[in-house]
Amino acid sequence: MADHVGWRFHIAERVASHYALNPEVEAVALIGSVALGWADAYSDIELAVFWRSEPDAERRHMIADELGAADWHPSEYSTDIQAWCEDYKYYGVKIDLGRWLTSTMDDIITDVVVRCDANLSRQMSVSAIGTAVPLQGNAIVRRWQERATIYPADLAEEMVRQHLNFNPAWMLRMLAQRDDYPLVRRNLTALSYKLFTILCGLNRKYYPGHKWLPYHLRMMEILPTDFLERLPAALAAPLPQAVSEFESMIEDVMALVEAHLPHVDTLPVRSRFEEIPPNTEHPPKTLTTS
Repeated sequence: MADHVGWRFHIAERVASHYALNPEVEAVALIGSVALGWADAYSDIELAVFWRSEPDAERRHMIADELGAADWHPSEYSTDIQAWCEDYKYYGVKIDLGRWLTSTMDDIITDVVVRCDANLSRQMSVSAIGTAVPLQGNAIVRRWQERATIYPADLAEEMVRQHLNFNPAWMLRMLAQRDDYPLVRRNLTALSYKLFTILCGLNRKYYPGHKWLPYHLRMMEILPTDFLERLPAALAAPLPQAVSEFESMIEDVMALVEAHLPHVDTLPVRSRFEEIPPNTEHPPKTLTTS
């Protein structure tokens, strides 16, 4: 099997050492699939660069040019992830690079770990730092990683409360009966992500995003029975079977919530999920027509 990690790691080290020449750069970390050891033939290299002060676009472009990068594409500051992003090619490989202020990452970790902020974008940052490989400024990254080892019980409950909500089961049965294939598949995909997010809370795992979902699920201990096999099988099954299996997995996840987070009230969720469909097969007996 080809080694998709080793040579990408070597390139990441080269890029990190180049950024470290800038006195405003306080740390560089390898994140994503290469850091996790999951990289495949399609993987890019994801890096997080932490700055003392805000890097302007001209300086960012100059650093990429000095590195010998090609096809540099910057993005505007993202209020969602609180960072500047860019990508470029280096040795023919795509480098996805996020730039945070060091103080911003301090604040993000405080918001999530101390204040139990369930914002998914901030949790993605904490998750990425928790599994990162420090390349420069190791002490800073290690300090963040030590903080990220804590997952508060209040955050687990908040994550589950925010995402434990489902439409009545009869709605998907209706779509399946109508053979509304695209709409059913779109809903089942959304349900897959919702169940994963709930399981992140149950397992006290900072939400890492939806990429590499099977890999993240394998790292969890609290899962419905045979969930790793049932989920992809259900997504590929004929519509009625797929809907039925998702109903079963939803029931299993609710049972896990009741077992592991008894303070979370699942009764309203169950009541809505088990709602009886309207009986409109026949016209009302009192209906009169002229």
